[in-house]
Amino acid sequence: MEFCPMPAAQLPRMEMSRAERLEDETLIRLIMQYHDAHVRDLASAAHTAEIVAARHGPESGFPPALPDELARLRETLQAHQLREEAVLFPVILEGRGETLRYPIKALGSEHDDMQDGLERLVRLTGDYAAPAGACATWRALYDLLRKFDGEFREHVRLEERVLFPRFQ
Repeated sequence: MEFCPMPAAQLPRMEMSRAERLEDETLIRLIMQYHDAHVRDLASAAHTAEIVAARHGPESGFPPALPDELARLRETLQAHQLREEAVLFPVILEGRGETLRYPIKALGSEHDDMQDGLERLVRLTGDYAAPAGACATWRALYDLLRKFDGEFREHVRLEERVLFPRFQ
């Protein structure tokens, strides 16, 4: 399934009533745009975190575990998205979504695990608040992580409150 990605800055937060009126294909297209943005953002964040960690070191207050945590989250997220894109979404679009009760439950559990990863990021970064003396790259990294956090939570909301209930 190929979709033309929307620039990440334009990913919308949608009112539930509007999201509930979307057809499955349109909703899946929107979710896949989030998927693409998540992968790009985490790849960029992981790379930037390595740069900041190398430049400033742990004595600066930069969390030394952040690069590894971002790499772990990215790996987990990509595996999860692959399951959705290779199995779940095609079955829904083929009109066989009623067979997905158990896979949807498993994917929902994975959402919980990834949201735990987000909470680890929030703790590591002090709620994405760079210290007063942080360089521009460090501040940009935390801004990117804040953006990722909000978009990930919106993506999960669309799946769990709109798409998945259609097939449970």
